[in-house]
Amino acid sequence: MTQQKPNTPADDESQNQNQQPTPPAGAQTPDSGLMIPKTRFDEVNQKAKALAAKVAEFEKAEADRLAAEAAAEKERLKEQGKFQEIATKAEADRDAIKAQFDELSAKAAAMEEALKTLLESEMKDVPDYVVPLLENLDVAARLKYLAENKSKWTRVKTVPPTPAAGTQPAIDDEERRKRAWRPRF
Repeated sequence: MTQQKPNTPADDESQNQNQQPTPPAGAQTPDSGLMIPKTRFDEVNQKAKALAAKVAEFEKAEADRLAAEAAAEKERLKEQGKFQEIATKAEADRDAIKAQFDELSAKAAAMEEALKTLLESEMKDVPDYVVPLLENLDVAARLKYLAENKSKWTRVKTVPPTPAAGTQPAIDDEERRKRAWRPRF
């Protein structure tokens, strides 16, 4: 068994001197030799300068675009006088066309009413079995059908009606002589 020496204050100091505090992980000390190489620094610096130049270029392009838009707006306002004249002419044309449309609409409504009246008079002669077929058609199609097919259900009167008894039409003298002189055999 070995005997241990009691710790003396001098021994404690020498132990403390040998133990130096360690820096936290990731911290670089000048003694550690972890310096950034000059080439890497130059490379990063060049990229930063290039990006700054691009940003300046984009800012300049944006300013130019805004200036061009402002100039175009001024030009548009100058030309607006011409466009105002064209717009006034277009509005007048539109009003004329609308008036013409209203007039034609009124005529069309009047003609529609006339066609309906004509259809009602024509439908009086139509047989009952044809009426349901015509209900699904519009006025013009009904009239067309009636015009094409009216002869199918109307009878042609070839023989004149017999006159009522005792009411003969007046015959002049010459006609009476012609009727009386019939050859008799």
